[in-house]
Amino acid sequence: MTSVPKPLKFLRPHLQTLKDTYAKLKPGENKKLLADIISLLAMTDAPIDDAMPESLKYRLLGSNEDIGTWGHEVGPQPVLSHSDLAF
Repeated sequence: MTSVPKPLKFLRPHLQTLKDTYAKLKPGENKKLLADIISLLAMTDAPIDDAMPESLKYRLLGSNEDIGTWGHEVGPQPVLSHSDLAF
């Protein structure tokens, strides 16, 4: 991304709080939707060697709704930037 959208800019400092909240939530729709948001925010993290990227981890835990509605950068980014991982 050439510029950081304002929601990412202002929510990024709260990423750990959102992860902590996610861990405390009971299974359900709200937990899945929060996982989608965390996945989006985690795309700005630097990758950790030999670990599943958090953007992909939370995407898989998320709602599985069509992410195409989130914008063109959301879909390919986790896959392309981490295509060297072996699952």
